[in-house]
Amino acid sequence: MLLLGVVSLGLWAAGDSQTAGKKHACGMFKSVINEQKAGDSYGYEFHAKDGKNQTLNKVGFYFKNGDKQMSKMRFGVNVYDMSKVKGNVSSAFEKVNEAPIEFEYVLGSEDKGKYEYVLPSSVKLPKDAMVEIVFLEDMGDQNLWYKSNLVGKWSWGKSATDKEWVKSPFACPFFVEVNE
Repeated sequence: MLLLGVVSLGLWAAGDSQTAGKKHACGMFKSVINEQKAGDSYGYEFHAKDGKNQTLNKVGFYFKNGDKQMSKMRFGVNVYDMSKVKGNVSSAFEKVNEAPIEFEYVLGSEDKGKYEYVLPSSVKLPKDAMVEIVFLEDMGDQNLWYKSNLVGKWSWGKSATDKEWVKSPFACPFFVEVNE
C-alpha cells in the first residue's frame, strides 16, 4: 500500500514562501512509511494567484526515531503542470522537468528530526502545479517513522506498479516549499 500514515497536511504562508506538507509541530502519534519501491511518490498542489509566479526552493521530510529507521535514501523531485486536469487526473498531468532533480538523504545530515534539501537553483512552477517527491530506490527493510495525527488533509500519491495518481486524505512526512 502506498500511503500508510495519516498526518496533518496544510498550506500556510510564512512571508513570501508557502509550504505544503507535514508541519513538524503537529502530531500526537507515531506513524511509519515502509516497503516503498523505487518509483513510488507523493505530491502536493500549488496554485499561483493571478499575476504571480511561484518558484520551488526546497523539499524535505520530518522523522522520529524508530525501529529500522531509514539511514540512506535517494529521492527525486518532479514538477507537473495541472492546468488541464479534469476528471482522470493522471492522464492530464504534464511533466515539466525532463529528469528528476535528485538528492540523497544520509543519516546524520538532518537537523533535530528534519531533513531539508535546498535545490541548486529555484525552479519556476506552472500556475497550477503539482510537485512530486519520488523514491529512486527501494526501501528494503528500512522504515521512515514520523509524527502523525488521526486527521489528515489531501495529498497525491502514486505507486510504481499501478502508475495512477490518487488524491488521498492520507498524507506523509514530506514537505515542499515555494516562493511567490
